[in-house]
Amino acid sequence: MPNYRPADVLKYSRHDHMNELQIIKAYADLGHYERIKPKIDQYIQRAAQESRMTALVIPDFVEWALTYNWASPKAPVVWSVESIEASWSDIESVMLSCAAALLEGLEARIPLGPEHELFGELRGPQDRHILFSYDGIKLEQEVLEELTNRVEAAGGSLTIEESGYGAVFIVKP
Repeated sequence: MPNYRPADVLKYSRHDHMNELQIIKAYADLGHYERIKPKIDQYIQRAAQESRMTALVIPDFVEWALTYNWASPKAPVVWSVESIEASWSDIESVMLSCAAALLEGLEARIPLGPEHELFGELRGPQDRHILFSYDGIKLEQEVLEELTNRVEAAGGSLTIEESGYGAVFIVKP
C-alpha cells in the first residue's frame, strides 16, 4: 500500500470531485438534464458509503480501500457497508491483508478492458466478512485456486461462488 502524504490525498480527492462535477456540467451543457439527477444521486451514495466505512474505525483498511482505485486498477472497486454496528478493529489487519491479497491476485490474472466490475461489501455484525462480487470474464479453476491460496496465506479463508462471467468471493478472517 502506498504511503500517501496529506497533500497527495487532497490532490487525488480533489481530482475525483472535479471529475464528477465536470461530468455533471457536461450533461447540463449538452442538454442531457435527465442524466444529471442520477449522476448526483450516485455521487451522494458513494460519499455516504465512504462515510459509513470510516465509521467502522478501521483506519488502515479504510485508507487502503478508499485509495485502491487511485492506482487505476483493471477492476475498480465500488464499496458499500452493510452495517456500522459491528466493530472490525480486532480483525482489521487480517481483513486488510486478505482483501489486498485477493485483489492483487485478481488484477494479475484479468486482462485489461472495460468489461470488469467489482463490488466490495463489508458485512456484519455477527458474521463479519467482505463480499466481493466480480463481473467480467469467466475465471479458470487454476485462477480460483491461486486466489484461495493467496487469501489463506494472508491468514483468512475464501469461499467462491462461480457465476457465468464472474464470481462472488467471500473473505473471512
